[in-house]
Amino acid sequence: MDEIQTYVAFSGAAAVAAAVQVFKKMVKLPPDLEDRILPLAALILGIGWNALVLSYANAADQRIVTVVLYGVLSGFAASGLWAQASATIRTFRAPDGTEPAPRG
Repeated sequence: MDEIQTYVAFSGAAAVAAAVQVFKKMVKLPPDLEDRILPLAALILGIGWNALVLSYANAADQRIVTVVLYGVLSGFAASGLWAQASATIRTFRAPDGTEPAPRG
């Protein structure tokens, strides 16, 4: 069952990243608070994702500590995924904000 938990936790990182973006669109945060609130939202949504999916999978023998730990890992993975994707996109944009011409 440990392998299934690991797969659920890290496959949920994409779902958590998407849920954080939905949260960001629904709750208009000031730009200075986004950097503080969104990682916390990712952690909370990651814990919720793991609790929901593992309870649906009838993993009744799982301890709450394990579910929370995997939720935290899923939230951190989602937060890191989004940060790296955003940084990569900003790197390849032209200074005026337009998309650069394709290479090759």
